Amino acid sequence: MTTIPPRLHDLLARGHSIWVATVAPDGAPNVSIKGSGSLLDDQHLYFADLYHRETPENLEHDPRVAVGIHDYKAKVAMQIKGHAVIIQYGDLVDDMKQRLAAVGEKRRLPPLKSVVGITADSVYDLWPGVKNRPYPPREPPRPIGNVTTPDGSPRRFRTVGAGAAPLTKEAAP
Repeated sequence: MTTIPPRLHDLLARGHSIWVATVAPDGAPNVSIKGSGSLLDDQHLYFADLYHRETPENLEHDPRVAVGIHDYKAKVAMQIKGHAVIIQYGDLVDDMKQRLAAVGEKRRLPPLKSVVGITADSVYDLWPGVKNRPYPPREPPRPIGNVTTPDGSPRRFRTVGAGAAPLTKEAAP
């Protein structure tokens, strides 16, 4: 478990949109935006589950999540990796129901299904130009070939992961 940085406290204390990434049982990734990202304490955040689609199903299979938080004006771009739990009753659910009732009618939100609580295992600063990120630098990408853009100019593409297929008309040199 790790501590959520104070820079995120103000954003999450008043509620903020977050991106939540999960993995399906077949290994397929899923990313979903949640408009109710909130801070519970220095090590936990939570969000409302209103639509009850892939996210809770994926979390039942694998509770690991990655959460993206971005606010350009506050110059914050961070990722929190952690473990999630689905909460269907209790004080946290009651509190979220009250918060959503205040905006629910204007926005025609569906009823709350559950609240998802996340324990922060690690935090990464993703703001451009940030040095000393808490993960090791990766190898530079390998070139895979040339592609001609619609205007005829050459464009260079690089691999994005192991086993990436070339997206080129020409073979790499």
